Amino acid sequence: MRPIRSEHAVDALTGAAAGLVPGALLVGGPLLSGVVGMPAPALRYVLLSAGLLSGLTAVVATRWRVPFSAAAADRCAATACLLTAVAGLWPSVAVFCTAVVAAALIGAPALSRHRGTTPWYAGALAGLGAAGAVTAALPDRPGTALAVCGCAGAALLIPAAVGGDGRAARACIESGS
Repeated sequence: MRPIRSEHAVDALTGAAAGLVPGALLVGGPLLSGVVGMPAPALRYVLLSAGLLSGLTAVVATRWRVPFSAAAADRCAATACLLTAVAGLWPSVAVFCTAVVAAALIGAPALSRHRGTTPWYAGALAGLGAAGAVTAALPDRPGTALAVCGCAGAALLIPAAVGGDGRAARACIESGS
């Protein structure tokens, strides 16, 4: 793995991951309601509840100064992306609701660690655009589009989750783990 030297590159990657999954959920929401088996208003309620829960959890984590390193928060965000991919691959109301709400809770520490730099915002807009493109490319398979966006978001977070500069990844490779 080639180490990433620039904080701006890490910010752009984490921003793109932050734009992919919510973008896929918002753009593909009306399409997902038929696949999951929920009426569209109920699905919007679940997404709104998950968004509010994530925001409130991030505020509480920030207010009480929960000690999360940036790498730990990025690992939480990658896990949330993978949970969202599971929600897209398993067309069931219970699995979808559980995975989306759990992803919102698990991904909240990443929101509290977000730095708000220009590369992060540019990456987030690019992620939203990519989510729209993937959803438009797969209109008859919105669950697959959500899974693709979730897996891509997790893949984009790997460099930041290992420490941003690749040191942790090199240490794992050198130790043989």
